[in-house]
Amino acid sequence: FRIGRLLRLVRQARGLRRLLATFVLSLPSLLNIMSLLLLLLFVYAVLGVKLFRDVAFGNYIDRHANFQTLPVATMTLFRCVTGESWNGIMHDCMVQESTDPNSCSYEAGNCGYRFLAPLFFISFTLIGSFVVLNLLIAVILQNFTGSSDQQPADLVSDEAIEHLLRVWAHFDPEASGNAKSEDLVLMLSAVPEPLGFVDEETNKVKMSRAQQLHVLQEAKVPDHQGFVNFQELLQGLTQREYARQAALASRPTEYAPSSKMLARMIRARKACNIEALPSPVFSQAELYAARLMQQQFRQLHALRRARLPVNG
Repeated sequence: FRIGRLLRLVRQARGLRRLLATFVLSLPSLLNIMSLLLLLLFVYAVLGVKLFRDVAFGNYIDRHANFQTLPVATMTLFRCVTGESWNGIMHDCMVQESTDPNSCSYEAGNCGYRFLAPLFFISFTLIGSFVVLNLLIAVILQNFTGSSDQQPADLVSDEAIEHLLRVWAHFDPEASGNAKSEDLVLMLSAVPEPLGFVDEETNKVKMSRAQQLHVLQEAKVPDHQGFVNFQELLQGLTQREYARQAALASRPTEYAPSSKMLARMIRARKACNIEALPSPVFSQAELYAARLMQQQFRQLHALRRARLPVNG
């Protein structure tokens, strides 16, 4: 159960999800590099058994690290790849009777190679540690930057959604998830783009009424007999922004909602119990257009009445 909580935390942590996605993307390349490392270990292990099989035990060459058998030689070289005591093993493989008579004997044939041992271990360390392992890091970094380039940035940030929530709370103090449709334009006039009408640079509403009506048309937010639902409003405005960016992008498929996102949207709609609201007949754009027409008609009627001569 507690492990399930950790997995739930991974789903919520965006940075951790990105690291896991990078690891998954790197798996094919990592397998290729690991195959190259195994091949390198096998070649040098065979060569090490051929050269240092009879070398006497010393300070670093012992029953756990030696070249007497191929499996142990492979594990010894794998330890050398990590950088652990590779130089000490190299010095044990260089031992000579002339410099240390108590360590080996030419008659017993358990002395090392003064010149071949440095060439063997230095070349292996350069190729294994400084090339192959760094190549692993380079592949992971490349996929990490590549995954961020392939995924478009969030067009609707968490800050924008929180701003919309704060403004919504003023029009829905009981937190019912529904607000009056007549307050929608006033509400969006206090929310910055892309979820509202306020320009982020000037912090003022620059959109004309025709542009505001166009935003509502693209959002396709329904009206439930005088009420608007928060989830329908948020999802409509978000989908409108993604569709707008997809029309401008060179690869529109990047901005298409995934099946996982669609499933989350459906669950959010069910959680707010939209089915309990009256069935929509008109959209918010149609209601706003009707209100604009009524307003223009009232203004024109008032202007005509003002021009009429006063009976005296």
